Parts: sequence; structure tokens; C-alpha cells
Amino acid sequence: MRASDSDNAGWLVSQLDVDHKALALALDRTLMASVYPEYSREADGLDAARIRFDIFYSRVNILLATLNREEIPSSLADRLLVLDDVRSQLATELDAIADDDMNAVLRFAESVHLAAPLVREITTMSLQFHVAQSDRVREMEQSLLRRFWVQSIVLLVLMLGSAVLALRLWRELEDRTVKMHRALDTVSRVFDVSLSAIVIADMAGRIQLANPAAAKIFGVPADQMVGLPLEQVITPFDLREVHRQKMELHRQDGHRTMIGAGPLRMDAMRMDGTPFHAEVSVVTDSDLEGKPILIGFIRDISDFVAAEEKLLEARDEAQRHASAKTMFLATMSHEMRTPLHGLMASLDLLDGTALGPEDRALLQTARDCSDRALQQVNDVLEITRLGESTLGEVAFRPKDLAGDILRELTPMAGAKGTKLDLVLKGAGADRLCLGLANAFSRALYNLAGNAVKFTDKGGVAITLTFNPVADSALRLRVEVSDTGIGIAPEDQDRIFAEFETVNALARGRDSGTGLGLPIVRLAVARMGGTLSLRSAPGEGSVFSFELTLPIAPDLPDLQREQAENVTSRVRHLKQETPLDVLVVDDNTVNVTLMSKMVQRIGHRTDQATDGLQAVAMASAKPYDIILMDVSMPVMDGHEATGIIRSGGLSSKAVIIGVTAFSDEERLAELTAAGMDSVLTKPVNTAELAKAMAQQWGNRLSGTQADAEYEADSSGDFAQAFGQLQDMLDRQSALRFLGQALTEADRTTQGLTEADIDMDAAADLIHSTVGSTAVVGFSQLSRLMAQAEDAARTGNKATLKALYLPLKEKLDQELAAMALATHQPANAADSD
Repeated sequence: MRASDSDNAGWLVSQLDVDHKALALALDRTLMASVYPEYSREADGLDAARIRFDIFYSRVNILLATLNREEIPSSLADRLLVLDDVRSQLATELDAIADDDMNAVLRFAESVHLAAPLVREITTMSLQFHVAQSDRVREMEQSLLRRFWVQSIVLLVLMLGSAVLALRLWRELEDRTVKMHRALDTVSRVFDVSLSAIVIADMAGRIQLANPAAAKIFGVPADQMVGLPLEQVITPFDLREVHRQKMELHRQDGHRTMIGAGPLRMDAMRMDGTPFHAEVSVVTDSDLEGKPILIGFIRDISDFVAAEEKLLEARDEAQRHASAKTMFLATMSHEMRTPLHGLMASLDLLDGTALGPEDRALLQTARDCSDRALQQVNDVLEITRLGESTLGEVAFRPKDLAGDILRELTPMAGAKGTKLDLVLKGAGADRLCLGLANAFSRALYNLAGNAVKFTDKGGVAITLTFNPVADSALRLRVEVSDTGIGIAPEDQDRIFAEFETVNALARGRDSGTGLGLPIVRLAVARMGGTLSLRSAPGEGSVFSFELTLPIAPDLPDLQREQAENVTSRVRHLKQETPLDVLVVDDNTVNVTLMSKMVQRIGHRTDQATDGLQAVAMASAKPYDIILMDVSMPVMDGHEATGIIRSGGLSSKAVIIGVTAFSDEERLAELTAAGMDSVLTKPVNTAELAKAMAQQWGNRLSGTQADAEYEADSSGDFAQAFGQLQDMLDRQSALRFLGQALTEADRTTQGLTEADIDMDAAADLIHSTVGSTAVVGFSQLSRLMAQAEDAARTGNKATLKALYLPLKEKLDQELAAMALATHQPANAADSD
């Protein structure tokens, strides 16, 4: 084999020189034929030279592939790189030659001849390398033979030593026999005191020996069990025939079902006919006479099985609840976000300047209500998924939130002839409090909304009672009262469960989905309070809860110029050069509104209503950006993206997914399928403009850096806050930023642990990288990404070295967050 390999390698190397000379000869013949016609018979023309060059080109490929698999000298490797470059240059030069351009053929032939020394040098060096390799292999073979003889001698010595040891072991056997008798006595004692029943039977199935535990389990003395068939003692009546058949099979051909299979559960019976659950393990052995016997270990597990059945019932119940929640999540995410996207996009496209003051107020109310509807959908999904909402503490004034909620509910209350009131009691109503503002707003909005819904031509009042309990805290009692239909005593506990309503059949669609009060209950619990209810049919209802809220310190207003500048830039973000954009959505309303939003940003649009049509249009026209819906008939966005990316005029287009699903796994799948980014419905104009500008900038620059913005060295908070505030309300923007910073702080503190698990740390840091990047903390996200890389590679030194810069950057963003949190709401929302 070594000689064959050596011959093959030598032939391969030598053939390189042969193929090069054949190429040169073919070129010379072609040139001679062009000058001397009498040579035309021997020359095959430029086509033959091309074939020879293809052979030479392939030979170089084979040589490079063969030698690159071996550890060749650096000098030879350098010459091979030169040969690769020369070959590429020759290929380019040959491809440019026209069939009748003999001057070009002459220049190419000169280039081929100039490469001859290089080819010869590489051939010689390669042959020398293979000869040296063969010598080394031969030396290794000789060394192997020497080792073989040495090891053979050693094995012979070991065999002699083993014989000596065998003699010694035989002498020790007698001593061990004595010890074995002692062990048998110990086993006998264990047999007698074992908690499991131990039964020994012959191959005919008759009991030869049983321990006291067996007598207790089967209800018959051990000595009376001897001689009885096993089936009579343990096997239920309906299983005895099966037991006899299996025993017969085992005696005839050694067939085994239970024997040697380990512990098995089975139904058993006591001598008095009482059934019970047993765990049985049966093994075979031989008695002192060498006859085969069966040894059975039996344990009564009736209590264990009963407890296990209860656990299984609890598990099945939990799985049913989880399945219902999963179905609820999917339905809520898709069926509610899709129409909500159309509503919010329509409101976003409306020109408020053309309306009168009253209409503008109504338009603003509609926008506020749609934003709150989106917030409610997101909160319900989060509550359903996790059982609790991860909210951050911020500064807020309860009376301001209550006033905003009543303003939003005014149109609905006016249509029903219901009067709304806000009653403030006690001292401290103007104080700024620290707490879960979104939870407070969610609870109050749901209570007030339900009150208006079930009250016709009556009154709804929100009463806030402030009681200072210390210089740094307030005790707040919240009551929402109405004069509506009231709730019967038998329904007052039931309505706090998910999907329960007062009387769905009687109220029809007005009864809602039954999620409002469960959301209130969870929100109040998150704030540390308890929801109470007083109600009677026909007399209205009063929902109440109490909270203790710390008073926020009075801090100077945060300068908002930078945030406003960033907000303005995001709002008016447009591309200087109009782009060709394909909008894909199976919903007619959504595809029309998305197209109008893109046109308002300043780009040209085409529309497709399913994935198959999108693929056809993308293959016929080179689009710059494709806005791809995910859930569509005929062909979904996931499959359409893969086909577009595989080839065609738009294969390099920026593809931005637009979906109603918000789970992280689905978004990761879409990104992996070829989408540059994913937007979650509903999407407004500013959000869409920012995503398009950022991804198009990334495509032009070839990086993932934001093409429009670069983070200020002083921190990212102002820019991130401005961008989020333009898309969300102030409190929501602060909540998302606070959540990201809280998660980053928790992750950073974990880096100081001495026994940190690197894999677990990498997974924890990975989620923080995404959360900080999404909200706009790009500098903090980059540091987190470096920490993740260090954790993935197991570099603890680098990971701990990153703690100080991470802590410094985090403290900087937290300080900016504190200033913004205590800034009055109207200071940043005046635009």
C-alpha cells in the first residue's frame, strides 16, 4: 500500500509537468499552423489548446487538493500559491482570446512558457517531498516491528507471571470459602428482615422458601407457603392461565417475559383474594445441587400507585390548561393583531391638520384607544404565557392616569348616557409616586371600562383616597363604583377566573371575553394589593383595592432637546433616493394601508396578495425592499422568502417580515429563513420607516450598524427613549427601557460569581444582548455580545474583565433612566 501510494503521488506530480508541456506543444502547433500552412494537418487549432489548458487546470486543482491534505513544507506551499495565481491569470487570459486573434494566442503561449520553470520547480519539490515521506514511513514500519518483538517478549513474561499468580490464588481460595460461609449467614439475616417479599421457587413453579415479609404481604405463614404453586399465592384468577403458559414456555425453550427484566409492575392478589398493586422482579439462579431456581422480589406499591394516579390527574389537568393557553395565545396574536394593524395604520395615515379641533380630538382619542388596545393585547399575552407580567417601577401620578383613562372612556360613556366622575380625597394627590404604573393603569382601565360597559344612563366614579403613612410613602385606596346591573353573590367568585363573564348568554357580545377581571386581579396582586368587590343585582358594583406607594424624590427636569431631536429624525425618516418596494399581504386592507405608508415615506410600491404571486413578481423585477407577510394562503412568507433568496432578480433584496405572531422562536425561524428583520403587527409609519432605512443602510454598508444613527459616547438612553416614545406612550417607553436595564443589571451581577457556569452564563447573556439591542442600548448590547463570546469560549478571565466596563455603562444608562422617570409627563410629550 505504501509503494502504491508513493507511485500514485509520483505519477500525479509528474503528470503536472506533462500536462503543462502538452499545453505548450498544442499552442506551438496552433501558432505554427497559422504561419506555415503545411503544419495545419498536425495542429488541431485553438480548441485543442483550450482542452489541454482545461486538463492542466484540473491537474493543478487535483495537485493542490492532494498536497493541502498533507503537512507540506512552507516553501512548497508558497510555490503552490504562486502556481494557483498563475493558473488563474492564464485562465482569464485564455477566456479573453478570440478564435482568430493569433497575437493574443502568441502572448498566451509566451505566458505558458514563462510558467514552465515554476511548474518544473513545483514538480521537483513535490517529488522530493514524497520521497522523504516514503522514507519516514519506512522508518516507522521498522520501528513498529521492533515494538512488536519487544511487546511479544513482555507478553510472554506476563503469561509466566500469571501462572504464578494462579497458583497463589488457588491457595487463597480456601480462605475465601470460609469467608463465603460467613457471608451466607449475613444474607440469611437480610433475607429474614427484608421489607420486600422474597420467594424462591423451582422451575415447576412451586415455592421452596419465603421470608417473613412475604408472609405479611400475602397473609399466610411462610412455612405454609412452601410447596404451594406461585400462581395460587400471588397471581389473580384471570391471569393464572397466562402465568402457566409462560412458565411452560420457559421450561421448554428458555423463553423469558419477566425473568431478568428488572422491576415490573403487575396486578397481584393475596391468599384471601384481595387484589393489590405489586412491583415484581424475578431472576434465575441455581441451588446447592446445581438445579435452576427462580427468585422473586415482591413489593406492595398500592399506596405509591394511588399517589401516582393523583399526580397524573394533576399533570393532565395542567396540560389541558397549558393547551388552552397556547391556543389562546395563537388566536389572540394573529386574529387580533391583524385587524388592529389595519386600524392603527389607518389612523396613522390620517392627516389631522385637515380636521377641525373637535375632529382632531376624536382622532387623538381613537389613536389613544388603539394604542391602549395594543397594550392590552400584549399584556394579556404576557400574562397568559408567564402567569405574571414583568413590569418595572416608574414614577407616576395616579390622578393623572385616572384622568387619562376617563378621557379615553368619555366617547363610549357619552353614547350610553353615562356620567363619569373622578373624586380625589385626602392629601398628596399631586405627589409623584413610585410603582408599577402600567399595572395600575391596566387595572384601573379594565375596572372603569367594565363599569361603563355594564352601566346605561347612570354614573361611573373613580375615587382615589390618599393617606400619607410616612414622609416617604402614601397609602392609596382606589374605588371604581357604578350604578349598573350589579353582580349576583353566586357569580362574584366565578367572574375572577379566566374566560368567565357575568351572563354571556344574556349580554351577548357586550359580555366580552371574560379576561378583564382576571387581568385586574393579576395586576393588583403584582402591586401588592388585593381586589375586593361589593355588589348586588340592580344596585351597581364597587371594586376596590389598596396600595402603599413610595413617594418619588423631586428631581430637576431632564433636558429633552436631544430626545426630541432623535424623535423628530425618526418621525421624518425618509430615503433620499426612492426605492422599489414590494408589499405582500393576503389581507386587502393591510396591503393597501402598508402601501400607502411606504408611499408616504417616499418610495414606489407594488402589491402581492400571497407568497406565490410575490415569488413571481420578485423574479421578474429587481426590488430593493420586500415587506413580507408571514401567514398567507397558497404559499406562506417563510417559504416565499426561501425561494426568493435562492435566485432571481430580487435575491439580494432587503426582506422585512411582517407578522402578528410575537413569540421569540417564530421570529428566530423567520430570520434564519432569510429575512433581514421582522416587524410585529401592528406597525406604524415611523416604525416602518426606521426599519426600512436601517436595513437598507445595512445592505449598503455591509454591516449591521445603524446607518442613520451612531450611539453617542455619553450613552444611548436619550436616543433610545426618543425612538420608543415616538412609537409608544411615555410610560410604555420607560417600562421597556427599565425592563432591559433591570435584566442587564441582573446579568452583570452574575458575572462576579466565583463558581459561574459558562454555558448557563452564555445563555443568560444571550437574552440580554437581544433585549438591550431591541430597545436601543447599542453600546451596552455590544459589550454584552463580547461577554457572550467569552462565555461561549470558556474564557473566564475575559468575562470577569468585562464586568467593570459593563457596570460603568449600565450605571450611566440607569442614571439617565432615573432622571427621565421623575420628569413630569407633559415635559416630554408636548409635541
